[in-house]
Amino acid sequence: MIRIGVIGGGLGTRCIIPKFREIENCQVEALMSGHYSNAQHLAKIYGIKYPCKNLDEMCSIPLDLICIASPPQFHYEQAIKIASHNINILCEKPFALTIPETNRLIDHFYNSKSKCFIDLELRFNPYFQYIKHHISEIGEIYNIKMHFESDLYLNKSIKNSWQFNEEEGGGIRLSIMPHFLDLLLYWIEANCISIRAHTISPVSKTITSEFCQVQMLFENNLLVELSASAIVPGPKTLIVELLGENGKFYFNTTNGLLFNNKIVDITLPQFYKNSESIFRSSFGCYARQLVSILETKEVIPESFTSLDDIKKIHQFLADIEKSAFYKTDIKYL
Repeated sequence: MIRIGVIGGGLGTRCIIPKFREIENCQVEALMSGHYSNAQHLAKIYGIKYPCKNLDEMCSIPLDLICIASPPQFHYEQAIKIASHNINILCEKPFALTIPETNRLIDHFYNSKSKCFIDLELRFNPYFQYIKHHISEIGEIYNIKMHFESDLYLNKSIKNSWQFNEEEGGGIRLSIMPHFLDLLLYWIEANCISIRAHTISPVSKTITSEFCQVQMLFENNLLVELSASAIVPGPKTLIVELLGENGKFYFNTTNGLLFNNKIVDITLPQFYKNSESIFRSSFGCYARQLVSILETKEVIPESFTSLDDIKKIHQFLADIEKSAFYKTDIKYL
């Protein structure tokens, strides 16, 4: 039985706890929230044995994995403490709010007995795994576009939360761009030459990134265009397009995956639900593979985001912020 602890009463209860509870031989045993009374309340609702007052109490429980779904400003400190108890972690992005803290944390796990996972789940989605395994069919790729939109920041209640505070790890830049960057590293093996980014907040007029656009130039003249907005009325939408010399892959959350404008017939697992958020359904796929690794105690396979790639993603995120602020290109080669 894989025993799991969860830190965070928001995303933890909306996604992480329900998805792990779907898996056989997996039990969510402990829960910690910002307030102990809330942890007690949620533990009763979800049938969790141990509501925890603090992280020391959670780490004293025999757990195989602790999921860090707290506000990003707490990730670094919590991850370091969990690792000191030789417990595996699954951490929400970003790992930390500064590059030095991120690198220190990742360097710690290079030589740690505990395994470190980051919650970037789109690469485990069946549609995007199909692209990975068939990407050669479109030949040399010259353009990749990814776009996400939602109405999250039009919700007035979000204004008082960390999610709307760029300095605390909020903003659309840190919310969506890590997922896009991880897919790029999963699909292609090319060095980035330059980045140009823009962040805009047309609704709130604050420093929070309500809209983020990134242009990345890779080797072999591959142009990547990433954009995300949290101020578009209507349902959440994700669009992905890869253009190659022999054709294209196109995905959207309404029609699924197309290859050269023909629908690709992909057999989805029974637990996969097209009716829910693609991130939540993708996490269901991710969670099952993660639990399998913990059960067999095998080395983390290459299909997972590596520690080196986590470093790259966080450096890209910092450079996106720098490029947008100074209105300049960031060059690598």
